[in-house]
Amino acid sequence: MLIMIVLIAIQSCGQQSEEQYIPEDLAALKDYAAQKENIRSVLVSQHDKTIANWYFKSFDRDSLEHIRSGTKSVMSLLIGIAIDRGIIGSVEDQITTYLDDVASDKQDMTIRHLLTMTSGVPWEEGVGYNDWNRMIDSGNPYRYWMDRPRKHEVGEKWAYSSGDTHILSVILTRASGISTLDFAEQYLFGPLGIRRVLWQKFPDGYYAGASRLALKPKDMIKIGQLCENLGIYDGKRVVSESYIRQSTGIQFEFMEKGNVREGYGFCWWAVELDDKRAYMALGYGGQAIAVIPSQQLVVAVTHKWKLGGHQAAAQQKSAQDVAVAAWAWARQGPLPIH
Repeated sequence: MLIMIVLIAIQSCGQQSEEQYIPEDLAALKDYAAQKENIRSVLVSQHDKTIANWYFKSFDRDSLEHIRSGTKSVMSLLIGIAIDRGIIGSVEDQITTYLDDVASDKQDMTIRHLLTMTSGVPWEEGVGYNDWNRMIDSGNPYRYWMDRPRKHEVGEKWAYSSGDTHILSVILTRASGISTLDFAEQYLFGPLGIRRVLWQKFPDGYYAGASRLALKPKDMIKIGQLCENLGIYDGKRVVSESYIRQSTGIQFEFMEKGNVREGYGFCWWAVELDDKRAYMALGYGGQAIAVIPSQQLVVAVTHKWKLGGHQAAAQQKSAQDVAVAAWAWARQGPLPIH
């Protein structure tokens, strides 16, 4: 899958890009979003209040949407909860602690390496038939990843890998003794009031750790609010602040230019400028949960996703454009509650 690394064009106060679109009001923001091809929903939350709740075409508030690789960010939260509860020791634990059938070239791999996609196992998810498709078609995604020879030292090289994150689901299941879905319903979805989801189980017996989770957009916003509040939802602690800060911060840096850094956290895309930062869960075809802590802003966007790779990449940028527009407006002052 092609990933747009340009997440949020964070700029210092008072600076504006000539190309940056700033909506005048909520109606203008809605009109801007509605022009995006194949867009299905846009929700905006500020200070834990949903101020925009828009659905387009035949999509509505009760429709479930596959968040595609946004599933990875949810998977990361589940790992954090498991660590908080002592079910998993820490991100530094070797995967052999939880898996008894690890290939010899993966013995020194840790959970951190899976969360940051630095396992060293070669993986290609560009346009066309790729390792993600081969893993699914193999009939045993776990063994497909485990049997691939490692090419790089762990932690040395980043490669976008749905294989790495699927192994997290296997580890969580074996460590907890219950399925990834059951764990999520008990410790994440339940506390957030998320009542209806779909999550595909693969033939290897494990729920997909990289994709195939479907949520309502209003529940996507809840995931963002949980992270924006550093692990607290509706006044209750769901995941530790320390894990949220680690997972949504830059763990593997892609680029540093001046005072701007872009990189990857624990299954979250992240950008930092001085003391400002933003992070995003981003899925194929433009499914996104964007969080901008400085404005206490969360934006959820969904698009039609059954389409080709080039159009999917364009829609991923579209999702980011909508998030940037909401952020640019929020910087002008608190958004009105409607």
